[in-house]
Amino acid sequence: MHLLQACAAEKGIKVAVFYANLALADLIGESNYRAVCQEGPKLVGERFFAHVAYGKSLDPCSRWCRSRRRFFERGDILPLPASQTKDLARRSTDFARAVASCIAARSYRVVGFSSSFEQTAGSISILNALKTMAPDVTVAIGGANCAGPMANGMSGLAKNADYIFSGESEARFPSSCNRSFEVNVLLTGL
Repeated sequence: MHLLQACAAEKGIKVAVFYANLALADLIGESNYRAVCQEGPKLVGERFFAHVAYGKSLDPCSRWCRSRRRFFERGDILPLPASQTKDLARRSTDFARAVASCIAARSYRVVGFSSSFEQTAGSISILNALKTMAPDVTVAIGGANCAGPMANGMSGLAKNADYIFSGESEARFPSSCNRSFEVNVLLTGL
């Protein structure tokens, strides 16, 4: 995001950057954040926000975590029982709304979301909440999870996104801002 910010600055476009992941770590606690987003089995971070992003029930989250219990019980990973994961995941709805509300209050005309690693469901959760609160805000999503053919898959997941940037966007993002967007831009990552 900071690379895109620097490229936009060269074109005279002011871009702010917000790391939503730090706000999430503050909300659920650093050790819980590491267990969900960094040190747990793959895709726990995606399951954490799936019910918010895609309207999926929290029950599969508990079943999914129980089926991978051996990962949570290894000594090198912080233990996080399925029941605790489900309790924390319930807070993700309020988190997505709170972040979207803060963004909407700042009157950004363009908000870009980054999706790398396990950030897709979280970014889509905030993106959807923002579009509900501020439908006139132009929202874009990009990052490693949007590269190449994955951009087609992202278009099916991020239905409220106005733009999907596929691949390296250091030149395309600032050019798009010059042509299509007003210059009040925020980039956020989760």
